[in-house]
Amino acid sequence: MGPLEAKAKALEESLLFAWDVRVRDVLFECDSKIVYDVVTGCSDPPSIISNITKGIQYKLQDFQQAQVSHVYWQGNRSTHLLAQYAKHIID
Repeated sequence: MGPLEAKAKALEESLLFAWDVRVRDVLFECDSKIVYDVVTGCSDPPSIISNITKGIQYKLQDFQQAQVSHVYWQGNRSTHLLAQYAKHIID
């Protein structure tokens, strides 16, 4: 799994975790501008993350309120750690 896939997978895992613990008003921070742009509909997904980002967009609709914001990776240690974890998840 490459870095872009790991960032997308980390966001996906964050959504699933928030849903599992019954949090319905959420703000997700993403430090990949590419993933952020795709999830917010500003650009088309690279094929390598297309399925993951489509799932993210679909799942975001289930929340009462959901936002995704872009932050620089230096300011978002939690996303970085989730991406490192997601690299080791095998689908």
